[in-house]
Order: sequence, then structure tokens, then C-alpha cells
Amino acid sequence: MRYLGEVATAVAGIKDYGDRSKKDLYERLLHVAKRKTAEADTRLDGGGMKVESVMDGFGDNVLIVDQEYGEENEQSIG
Repeated sequence: MRYLGEVATAVAGIKDYGDRSKKDLYERLLHVAKRKTAEADTRLDGGGMKVESVMDGFGDNVLIVDQEYGEENEQSIG
């Protein structure tokens, strides 16, 4: 998504689009990029089926540690 503005400007220059069409092209490119990124981020199981992650609702900055793992580390630290 980083270079979509440059791509839209280049295509608009080649095709002799106006400013409005360039903005529309950018919006369409952005829509496709977001859709393709979401597809690429989808996790699949061994059979190719979409896996719903429990982590989806927590955000990017959350780390969930298994309780047993935490207890094992407490014993090794103490």
C-alpha cells in the first residue's frame, strides 16, 4: 500500500487522466490492496480451511501465555 499513490500518479500520467480520475484510481487500488492483504493474513489449517483465531479480538500488542508455561518459569526463576 506504500506506493499506491505513485502508481496512481504514473498511470494517470500515461493514460492522461485528470485529478479526479487519479483519485478514483487510487481509491480502487487501495481497496484491492486491503482485500489482498486481508486474504494473505488469513490463517488456514492443514485442510486449507480458514482458522478463526482467538487472538483476533485482543489487538496486536497482546501476548497470551499458557498458564502452565508461566508456572514452569516461576519455579525455574525462584
